[in-house]
Amino acid sequence: MVGKWSFSQRRKKGRDIKSKYLYRVSREQIIYNRLFAYRGSFAVVDDKHDGNFVSGEFPTFIRKKEYKDKKELSEYIVYCMNTSKYLD
Repeated sequence: MVGKWSFSQRRKKGRDIKSKYLYRVSREQIIYNRLFAYRGSFAVVDDKHDGNFVSGEFPTFIRKKEYKDKKELSEYIVYCMNTSKYLD
């Protein structure tokens, strides 16, 4: 995962996954890598990665449904979280 977008590291077979639990991500969720949050690893899940699975090392957040312009709000939050002010 890199600042403005999400990406897939690699595909694994179920038997090769060490994590006990996996979580399905959805388009426009905010996601980050806990190990690299200090580097600005916050991103918005894009269409390409909608439905992928992640381990608990990649927490996700969903905006409240009553907000209009959901994608723009998610992108703004990610922008803020990746600025030096928040990363410090």
